[in-house]
Amino acid sequence: MKNKVLIATIILLASASFLGVVHAATPTLSLSYTGNADNVLVGVTGDPNSSVTLRYQGTSGSVLFSTIGTTNSTGILSTTLSTAAYGISSTNNLVQVTVNGQTSNSMTWPYSSGVSNTGSTISLSQTSVTLSISQTAVINATNNGSNSLYLSSNTNPSVANISLNSNQVTVTANTAGTTSVTVCAVGNSSNCATFSVTVQGATQILLFSQNNLLITVGQTAPVTVAGGTGTYVVTNNSNPNAIQTNVNGPTVNFYANTSSGSASVTVCSSDNSACGVINATATGVTGSSALSFSQTSPVIPVGQTTSVTVSGGTGNYYISSNSAPTIVQTNIVGSMLTLFGSSSGPATINICSSGGGCGVLVVTVGTTANSSLALSQTNITLSVGQASTIAISGISGFYISNNSNQSVASAIISGANVAISALAAGTTNITVCQSGGQCAALYVTVSGGTIASNGSIVISQMLSVGQSVNLSISGGSGSYYLSSNTGNIFGAVISGNTLTLTGIGAGLSSINVCSSDGSCIPVYVSVSGSSNSGTATSQTASAITSQIQALQNQITQIQSGSTATGSYKFQNPIKLGDKNSDVTELQKRLTSEGVYSGPITGLYGPLTEAAVKKYQTRHNLTPLGSVGPGTRAALNQ
Repeated sequence: MKNKVLIATIILLASASFLGVVHAATPTLSLSYTGNADNVLVGVTGDPNSSVTLRYQGTSGSVLFSTIGTTNSTGILSTTLSTAAYGISSTNNLVQVTVNGQTSNSMTWPYSSGVSNTGSTISLSQTSVTLSISQTAVINATNNGSNSLYLSSNTNPSVANISLNSNQVTVTANTAGTTSVTVCAVGNSSNCATFSVTVQGATQILLFSQNNLLITVGQTAPVTVAGGTGTYVVTNNSNPNAIQTNVNGPTVNFYANTSSGSASVTVCSSDNSACGVINATATGVTGSSALSFSQTSPVIPVGQTTSVTVSGGTGNYYISSNSAPTIVQTNIVGSMLTLFGSSSGPATINICSSGGGCGVLVVTVGTTANSSLALSQTNITLSVGQASTIAISGISGFYISNNSNQSVASAIISGANVAISALAAGTTNITVCQSGGQCAALYVTVSGGTIASNGSIVISQMLSVGQSVNLSISGGSGSYYLSSNTGNIFGAVISGNTLTLTGIGAGLSSINVCSSDGSCIPVYVSVSGSSNSGTATSQTASAITSQIQALQNQITQIQSGSTATGSYKFQNPIKLGDKNSDVTELQKRLTSEGVYSGPITGLYGPLTEAAVKKYQTRHNLTPLGSVGPGTRAALNQ
């Protein structure tokens, strides 16, 4: 019986001992040179009210252990130690501390005696680092005139751990927050450099079509983003003077301003649940030496091939990088680049010439040969000031994913149509996508013609299905012709200086009338009633009137020199009840976007507020109804 009691007691004590085990926290160590050749400031974080033991190499070469103090109630110890008094070796001495049985990171002991470094300057490869928790980054130091660096200060060591190895600084993200880190050259406390560290609180990592960009000066490199929830935003750019960014749906566009420089750009989802870092570097090639392509955003069905002609630069062309070789296979012979779609998804391809010029292609591969959405036209030619509407057939959720040259033509989605406005002579490649991931490309060429300003061409006309009307054309010079397709809403025929319009099906569309001298002007037609086939939908008179008012507002803007691209820069907040020039320009812009059909009054009323909400929803912004920083940024793009 006594033996049984003894055994039970032992088991009970063992269980109690086991339950009492508490895992100690891993301590952190920071060392700062005080400027005195002998004294070093030691900072330790770890378990509270715990003894701290320093492990180091002594001057005799043996490893020594010394108790240097106790952490306070918050787990912090800060003390100054004498290098000579503790007998700490001066030769690349890696030291550690132990708190409550847990060992910290290793640090090089700062020691200045006998080392001269006067007149040198530390230069860091990055001055701002943004990481997610548990991520690491390496910063290289150059021109420091010394064989090693030491950590002078870390304002918030709980946010990031800093370790040094000669001229290399490794940053490890611990918890969300910010800290400022200063490193100095051993032997010269005045030769220092500082960088900032931001640790995002996100628990997920976004996926990018590429994480390291090489961008030719003057060119734009798009990166496709996936993951997270909500919209995407750029939360940090370490060097906006060298690299500019803007976000368009699931695409982050990078633009190189200077011939050299790099930036670390952090992109997060709007709810900050997921983040990621993209590193971008500008090349020394000027925009005039950059490569150009017959298509900049080709769309390829799975299993099919397309060819792209490369021009510009000097020497032979070659593939510099391919972000997704399993999605797109590439082959280049001479100036002809062949792309084969292996599987569905996006890919970013960098093509360079041996003389130094480079360029970027963004390729989208559809799921099957018939899965990509279709456009009524894929190649159009317009004159400056001319407009055209292209019908989209597909599922839903259409958006513009890329416009390679926004100064040449603007593109706006309106329902199942994309409205193209010619702005300046040149070419641009516009990619239209839908929510299912399928995309289609539209190649636009703009000639240098101008809008006829003295003609009497009717800018809008209302018809019923089956009704015809004759309109007189004047202005320009030479013969008149139609430069775009009318579609299935109305028919149009020109005979001499007479334009005959015939209503076919209910809806709203436009036609471009041009003269042989290249001058053009659009004619907008609204058709009411039901078609004989029964497939068209009817419209109320008030809806048609609103559409015509919106189109007249657009034409007024074009004739007055205010285009749909938003050349006006919005710099101030705008809200319900405001009445000023900002509101006037806002109403013009919303009209061109197809979300506002009211009069241009300069008064921010309920109609304008509703239009702003539509615009914000279309551009993945929170539909607040007022124009804040995010909406202004979208309007000013």
